[in-house]
Amino acid sequence: NIVNLHEIVTDKQDALEFHKDKGSFYLVFEYMDHDLMGLLESGMVDFNDENNAIKLADFGLARLYNGEDRDRPYTNKVITLCYRPPELLLGEERYGPPIDVWSCSCILGIFTEKREISSGDV
Repeated sequence: NIVNLHEIVTDKQDALEFHKDKGSFYLVFEYMDHDLMGLLESGMVDFNDENNAIKLADFGLARLYNGEDRDRPYTNKVITLCYRPPELLLGEERYGPPIDVWSCSCILGIFTEKREISSGDV
């Protein structure tokens, strides 16, 4: 499903005004399904194609995640710094799918603010 994110957080008329005046961005939920399948993404990468469609992908460092192994430590040296969540920057080694949500939020922040919203510095 491709969903206009602005329509989710505003009313329909406001979303139409936004689309006419400023353009819009979409979140493709299929790219988030890997969390439901038990994969942790270690490095989100954003690429735009010639139609300005955002694609989030980089499964090169992905690994299986078993929710029952929540106490298992993982390395915290994953994900490009500007997309890395604060808990990993502070040394947390026990984490799960929410790290991917943070990374996606950082990418959306880049589109709204036109700059990185985090440098990855602690």
